Amino acid sequence: MHLIFQDLSAFERVYGKTALETLLSQCEIQQYLPGQRSHKTLELISKQMLGDQSMMAIGTSRSVDQPGLNENLSEAGRPLATPDEIRRMRAGILFVRQHRPILFEPVSYAEIEPWRSQVGINPFHGKPFKKKVKIRL
Repeated sequence: MHLIFQDLSAFERVYGKTALETLLSQCEIQQYLPGQRSHKTLELISKQMLGDQSMMAIGTSRSVDQPGLNENLSEAGRPLATPDEIRRMRAGILFVRQHRPILFEPVSYAEIEPWRSQVGINPFHGKPFKKKVKIRL
């Protein structure tokens, strides 16, 4: 079964928070296209799905009693991608079961041969909508 949502908040308004949490926990594959604008969805991807990464930080300080510099080395957590970074990405994010997230470049049907040749006239362009071929099947 494929479920496609434009906004997770709309699903939550209709079916409730528990239903949304259950749905998201039971999905084997979740695909988020680039251009996400919902703050709630961006927070979900950043904090709950991607999580944090460890960063090493080096700091220096100067003490009045001791000559020279003191160095401090510490480990700090940082989100793998902040909500703002996800919002500005040109790539989508794909989650497949417990595997690491995958960045992908969405491809239009107009860039896939032979699909682009099998589609009729696009009413917005008055001709078949074709782009440079990126994938040949």
